[in-house]
This record gives sequence, C-alpha cells and structure tokens, in this order.
Amino acid sequence: MDLKAGTELFELRLGNGSQVIKSSEMTLVGGVKEINYTANDKATRGAEKLAGKAIEATFTKDKLTVTWRAILRDGSHYIRTEIELKASDNVKMNAVLPMLYEVDAVKAKTTPKVVGNTRGAVLLSDKIFAGLETPTGKNSVGGLETMGEFSPNSWTDQSFSWTPGEAAPQELLKQFKAEEIAGTRGYVNFKEKGEQHFTFTYKGGTHRLNIIGVDAVNLKGEVVAKDYHKGFAGGSHGQNKYTLNIPEAGVYTLRYFAETKTETITSNGQISLSKPLGKVVVVNDLLPGSALQYKKAEKGAAPTETAKEGSQTMGEDASFNTKWTVADWKPVTHYPSRVGELGYEANHTRQIEIPVYFTALGVMTTEFQYKSGNHALNLVGVDLLDAEGKAVAYDYHKGKTGTQNNRNSFQFNVPFAGNYTLRFLAQSKDESIESNGVINVTLQQTDTLH
Repeated sequence: MDLKAGTELFELRLGNGSQVIKSSEMTLVGGVKEINYTANDKATRGAEKLAGKAIEATFTKDKLTVTWRAILRDGSHYIRTEIELKASDNVKMNAVLPMLYEVDAVKAKTTPKVVGNTRGAVLLSDKIFAGLETPTGKNSVGGLETMGEFSPNSWTDQSFSWTPGEAAPQELLKQFKAEEIAGTRGYVNFKEKGEQHFTFTYKGGTHRLNIIGVDAVNLKGEVVAKDYHKGFAGGSHGQNKYTLNIPEAGVYTLRYFAETKTETITSNGQISLSKPLGKVVVVNDLLPGSALQYKKAEKGAAPTETAKEGSQTMGEDASFNTKWTVADWKPVTHYPSRVGELGYEANHTRQIEIPVYFTALGVMTTEFQYKSGNHALNLVGVDLLDAEGKAVAYDYHKGKTGTQNNRNSFQFNVPFAGNYTLRFLAQSKDESIESNGVINVTLQQTDTLH
C-alpha cells in the first residue's frame, strides 16, 4: 500500500482542542495482548460470525483510559481498529484522532482522496480504502498538520485550537512561553493590496480575549505583513484593532494569535474587516513537492429569470443582515426529514423565510448572533428552497447562539443563479424561542488552492 511507518496509534484532544494527549505520552498497562476470536454463528454483526485474531493495548493518563485494538477476521481484506474511551470523572472532549496513515505518494504514484461530501466519507486511492464507522467522523487528506476550521470574521471558545509552539513568531516568543500562545489560521484571498484592518469585538463568555497579533503568510511560508501588539476584547476593549499592509493581492494564510497566560479562552465575538476577503478551498490532490497551484473561481451562468419583487439580490461578494424577534419564527412548512434525524419533529421546528435572487454563485455563509432574551436560540439548519419548496442546498446541524456561541454558522454552495427562498430553522424543544438577534448572510466566490 506504500504506507510509511506510523508514530502514533491515536491522539486525544481536550478542552477547545489545544490540549493534545498522544498515545506515546500515555502509560501502557499490562503490555500488548493477543486475542483469538472464535466464530459465533448467532452473532448479529456479520464479521463476528468469522473467526479471527486481534492485538489489544490499554493506555492510561490522568482520568482517561483508552483501549485500542486491531482486528483481522478470517478471509477479510481489511483490518478494523477500535478505540474504547473511558473517564473516571468528567472530561471535556474535543476530538479523537485515530491512527494517521502517511502515504509515500511518490512511490505509490497516487494520492488518496476523500470520496463523498458528508461526515464519515471514505478515503480512497487505487491501493487504499479507509473509513470511519461513525456518522460524526471526519476523514481528511493532507499534510500531518492541518488548518482546521477557520473563520476570519468571528471567534468562539473553540477557535484558537492551533498551538504553534516554537513556530510562533519570535516577537511573540520574546513575551510569552510557547505553551502560552494559541492561534487560529486559514487561507484567504486578499482581493487588493494595501491596508486591511481587523477589529475584535467581544460578544459573550466568562473571560475576555487577549489578542497578541495578526499576520499574513504568503505561499512560500514568508510573513509579509504583521501587527503584533497586546490588545483585549471583553466587557471593555483596548488596542483591539490590528492593521496589515498587504503587498499584493492574492492568497495568503491569515493568522490570529492570542495568549492564555492571563486567562483561558472562553469567549466569542466578531471580527470586523475593513475590506471583504475571498474564500479559498484547499484541495490536497498533488504529489509531495509539487508547486502550489491557485485557481480562481469560475463564474456561473447568468440567471434566465428576473428578480421577484421584494427579493434580496446576491451578487459577487454580496452580504446583508436581518434581525429576528420572537414573533418572526413561524411554524415550519416543507419540514426537512434531516432535521428529524437531529431529534426534532415538525411541531418543534420554526422558520424564517427570505426571498433571494442570485446573480452569482459561491459559498453562502449564515451566522446567527444573539443580542438579548431569556434563552439562547437553538438552531437546526439553513436551506435554500426552489419554487416547489424543495431544498436544493442545505446545512442541517445543531447550533446555538446566546451568551456563548456554538456552531452558530451554516454554509452551503449555491448551485444555480435565479430566484430562491432562503430559510432559517430553529427548534423550540430544548428551550422556547424568547430571544432576538441579528443574522449575517454573505456570498463568497470560492477560489481553489491545489
């Protein structure tokens, strides 16, 4: 299969993801065991009707116990790995990373790709098939170090999960220890050169955000614009505006840095930009050593119909915002079954509808921001309906906006130009809807970086 030797069986990420426990850092209890499985003709799972062998190891650290095993059944063409996780007390989990597979792509002359666009999608090449047997799992292809989720316009208590360590800028390492610096980063497209301002505004949380810098890194890995200084965004704000002088329009890695020495990161807020940024999708489909290739977004066909009266027009890099109150949420029509999969029936689901007219394609992002009210707003999705009420694009997942935000942004690709209904969905099962706030909607053209 042209796999390189691995180094870690798994990794555990705790809290907001910045605390990482590697299997090699845990204590192996009782050594590695060999297990023989006998065939069970009465088993419900087909695999258990076959005999087989396994190796098993148990690891402990602090409150956590992990049992890892690899199983091979007679006649099977694949190895199944399992992880059992137990805790002696409450532990805030962020993610579990199973074994990382590093492919010698030069030798294999191929790179694996993610097949499918849902969570749990498999990795596939002409030699490899790898999947996760959990619908919440997420496979990805890329280097060992990934960007993770990044929003240039907002932050939550989960955002600053990147730990740059000694790779942090030297100007910051002179002021803080490596373990006191947290960051978040992602590719963006600066559409013009010159000054770009970033203003951090606190919205909620038990601690303020202590910002220490913003910079931009070109595709060669060089920091070409930077503003490192101490600022904060909380109940009060100070020195919370950062300015970059971008030398040329194009794709860069945008990085935000905060320090955790003063206090932990438990807040959420918005980041105002003086100029809109373009969205970049990274596709890791080139062999190692290949030069990065940048492809600008293609324009879709122009709409063949005129805008309906009262529609919100969405062209290139368009945005708008609208407010919600309790009275705006109406009983759902054309109830989406996928909301039912989240555990909410039609009588629990409420909607707000807005007519929209697209003259351009791109990625639509909808972000909900609570302003006031007795309860948080519990979200279940955003979708785009055609004239017959069918969803042509959607993002259904549980989210929340209140004094703390959690997954309060929704995204999907707009497939065609023309008239649609943009629908926001919330549920009243967990808490009644007794809030008001603002919904920010943006349409960005998606450039691709290979």
